[in-house]
Amino acid sequence: PDPFSWLGETYEPLCGAVRSCATQSNKNTTQLDKIGFAAISPAVLCASIFTQTVMERKSLFPTGLTALRQWVSDYVQHKKLHTLNPLFTWLCDGCPGISKFLDTETLDGVCIQQLAIHFLLWVIQTNSENGSWLFYLIFEPAASQIDSFLPSVPDDPFLEIVTASGSVGWYLCPNGHKYSVGQCTMPMERAKCAQCGSSIGGLNHVSVKGVRKLNEGDLRGDPQKGYDIPNNESECVRLTSLSCRVLRFLLHVMLMLS
Repeated sequence: PDPFSWLGETYEPLCGAVRSCATQSNKNTTQLDKIGFAAISPAVLCASIFTQTVMERKSLFPTGLTALRQWVSDYVQHKKLHTLNPLFTWLCDGCPGISKFLDTETLDGVCIQQLAIHFLLWVIQTNSENGSWLFYLIFEPAASQIDSFLPSVPDDPFLEIVTASGSVGWYLCPNGHKYSVGQCTMPMERAKCAQCGSSIGGLNHVSVKGVRKLNEGDLRGDPQKGYDIPNNESECVRLTSLSCRVLRFLLHVMLMLS
């Protein structure tokens, strides 16, 4: 069965028009012109190109594909969808580079590819005027996400140290380096920071100037901004293993599409 029949009444006739154009040995876009730009949503056009030119690539004509690319380019200009232009180009070219991540000759690879396109269509359809973070993660990943926290990134390694250390107090030296105080967890002697040499500790439960004690919120740690997943076995920030793997799969699908 067609995986994208849920897209509505426009989808099937558009599939026929895309197929008609791509299988012509001349530049014939008559069927596409009959439907017209106004009646076609970006998600439906993406799905039609994918099913008719990517999944069934061998029966297409280069001349027909050239005509399709030009028609889609005109559609992008008419609709002012310049952000989506790389996506349409990628689809018209047969999704080049996807084989680096998926073996599309296998059933598993085809299923993951179709799932990725489903997710992409959902992101396009639900994208607001100002753009959702999912939209920008796919279409502008470097510019929009380098200073953002992404779902399923691992916990801060500091959290593991805190957990393993037991009942100790944690402090920051004047230059921001962490150190711990045992026993009653309050400072009773002065010392030097092992990393920068600044004065740390204190006397009679009073810290030297510039030292700050970390509170419970600080001890939870902060994940790194941007993509910081060293391997797929690293645990997520305060998530169950199943939730972590589902979110990480979706994250990697979006980055694969980007």
